[in-house]
Amino acid sequence: MKIFISWYPYRRNFRNPLRTASGLWHLREGFLIESTYGTRKTWTEIAPMPNFGTETIEEAHDFLVSINGKVDFGELKIPDRLPCCAYALTGAKHNLFNNISDDYFKIGSFPVAGFLGSGSKVFEHFRNKKLNGFKTFKWKIGVDSFEKEWETFTQIASETQKDLKFRLDANASLDLDTAERWLQAVADFNSGISNKPMNIEFFEQPMAVGYELEMERLSKKYGIPIALDESLNGSKGSQWLRNTDWRGPLVLKPSLQGPFDSQIAIVSAHSSQCVLSSSFETIVGLNQSLRLAAIQKSQIGNKDSLYAMGFDTQNLFEDPFGIGISNNKPGLGEIKLAVQRVMPHVF
Repeated sequence: MKIFISWYPYRRNFRNPLRTASGLWHLREGFLIESTYGTRKTWTEIAPMPNFGTETIEEAHDFLVSINGKVDFGELKIPDRLPCCAYALTGAKHNLFNNISDDYFKIGSFPVAGFLGSGSKVFEHFRNKKLNGFKTFKWKIGVDSFEKEWETFTQIASETQKDLKFRLDANASLDLDTAERWLQAVADFNSGISNKPMNIEFFEQPMAVGYELEMERLSKKYGIPIALDESLNGSKGSQWLRNTDWRGPLVLKPSLQGPFDSQIAIVSAHSSQCVLSSSFETIVGLNQSLRLAAIQKSQIGNKDSLYAMGFDTQNLFEDPFGIGISNNKPGLGEIKLAVQRVMPHVF
C-alpha cells in the first residue's frame, strides 16, 4: 500500500506578533503534505511546536527527506518523538482509505471560543467578538502583572451577560502563589463582591507541567475547573488521558498529539472532557481537526455538552493558508470547500 508524498514548507507571519507568557511569537512554520494513492488525493499538515514537546522543524524536515516521496503504511514506523509527522501521515491514510462520504461534512457547525489574545486590546477584542455572536471567550493571562490583568478582568465583567463563558489561559506560566491569587480573586468576585459575576468555564493550565496535583488541589479548594493543556503533550502526557487520572477538561491540540487513529480513541474515551484547540496551523490542519470534532459531536449527542473549540485563530495571519472565521460557528462543509479552493493555488 504505497502512497506518494509531496511536501511543501510554509512560513506564516502573524498579522501582529502574538504575546504569550513565553514572549512574542512572530512566525509560524510547518509543512503541507499532499498524499496520493491512485486517483485519490488528500492534504494534511505537519505543524511542530517544540515548546509543547513536539519535534522541531528541522527534525520534521529530515523525516520527510528520509521517506523519499513515498510511504508504505505496512512498513512505516514513525518514532514517538515525531508526533506531528505521525499525525499528518496517519491522517492521510485515514482520509484516503476510509471512504468518508459527503454526509460526513454535513454534520453541522461547531461552537468556537473567541480568541481575545492578551495585552491592551483584550477588551476591544471582547466587544467585537461579542457582537459577532461568540458566547465563549479565551483570554491569555500571565503576560502582564496580576494587577493589570485583574483591571482588565473587571472591565470585561462590567459588560458581560450570564450566558457568556470565559477561559483564562496562562500557558503554564504562573507560580503557585499567583495561581492561587487568581483563583481566590475570581472566587471572591463571584461570591457577591460584584453584581456582575464572571462565568469562568475553566482556567487553562495555570501552572507548569509537573504541578498537576497542585492544580487539582486548587481546583477543589476554590470550586473552579482547571483544564490541562501543556501537560497532555510530550512523552508523559498520556498518563493524564487515562480514564480516571484527570476529572477536569482536557485541551487537545490535535496537530501535536500524534497518530490520528490514537486521537480518535482519545476523543471517544473522553468525549465529554475534550476541548479541541488550535496550534495555529493552517486551514489544512483545521480541516483535519474538524474530522475529530465530528466524531466527538456524534458521540456526545447533546450539543449543549460540547465544549466550544479553540479554533478562532485563522484571522491572526495574513496569507492564503487560512479562512476567516467571522462568527462563532464554522461548518465542516465550509472548511472543506475552502481547502479545495485554496490548495491548488498556494504554491
